[in-house]
Amino acid sequence: MTKIAILTNAHAANQYSMIGYGSILIKAARNSGFDVVEWRGASLFSRLPLSQRLQKLALKVDRFLVTPLKLLGRKADLVHVVDPGNCIYLPLTRYSRLVVTVHDMIPWLVRDNRLSGFSPSRTGKWLMDFIVNQLTRADHIICDSQSTLQDVLYFTNLSMEKMSVVYIPVLQKIEPSSFDACDRLRARLLLPPRSPLIFNVGRGFYKNRKTILKIFARVLATLPDTHFVLVGALTSAEQDLAEQLELYPYLHVFPQLSADDIVSLYSTTAVFLFPSLYEGFGLPVVEARMCGTPVVCSNAGSLPEVAGPETIMFAPDAIVELASACIKFIQSGRRPAPECPYKFDPKSWADTHHKIYDQLSLERRHK
Repeated sequence: MTKIAILTNAHAANQYSMIGYGSILIKAARNSGFDVVEWRGASLFSRLPLSQRLQKLALKVDRFLVTPLKLLGRKADLVHVVDPGNCIYLPLTRYSRLVVTVHDMIPWLVRDNRLSGFSPSRTGKWLMDFIVNQLTRADHIICDSQSTLQDVLYFTNLSMEKMSVVYIPVLQKIEPSSFDACDRLRARLLLPPRSPLIFNVGRGFYKNRKTILKIFARVLATLPDTHFVLVGALTSAEQDLAEQLELYPYLHVFPQLSADDIVSLYSTTAVFLFPSLYEGFGLPVVEARMCGTPVVCSNAGSLPEVAGPETIMFAPDAIVELASACIKFIQSGRRPAPECPYKFDPKSWADTHHKIYDQLSLERRHK
């Protein structure tokens, strides 16, 4: 029987989306009938209660010292890497076939000045080059979107025969919350019971959060009863901007909320605002669609692929236009019908993975 190893992220790294994706991938692979094991990054020192500075050091020790020792000499017939960053461990292992899931190429886009963001260090650039080299050796690469696929092609020059687009599935049951559930959520989060809400969720520089705050300031100038809910802590610079724009007390920031609370927020929100500088997929837009929430987003990266027909899109820096779209949705009170297209269906996602594993397993046996 073909042995499949799923290479996943360390739990202590708190990369919730990648950890969750690894979990569902392992479950789907095991349902395929293959012998499946998990190769997980180490969390030996990073689990300790340390100061912020020491925690960063512990994460690096776990990533670059402990995990390599943990994975050294591991064997499998097929390895599936959930996060391209973990491709750095592949030379330490032995395998016949390699699959890598690529969610986005944002760090490489930043490195090549195709996207504004951080400045990679010399070591970071070396690791990025090393990872691309490993991608070029993959037997199959799975991308979350056509946009990501085009980015991978740009950086690797792989043939299309070795690539697939498999949209991320929506596993949680998502449907509009009842009026009572929405009222209870507003009361618990201390949100005004009847004021229109604009909602955004996400972290990272590419979420374009300073622009989000400027958009909200324009909406607030026209509709002074509007409140904005942001899930994901603000940076100090973003906090300063919010104060300069006098957004408090209309701005409500929550570092993290449960999946159920987020669904209720979609349901009670007048507009979901998502003007990202770039997205490799954009799952929150799909979730908002499933709740029948009007979406105003940017036209960057994969968002045109996942946005519904009633979504309003502009360039990420089109502050006036994005604010006007939010205002129109709030004033009209119109909500699109809830929907979840088949391409985001969990069964379709799992079946496609099974077919890829079957094909590569067959190729290995005939090699």
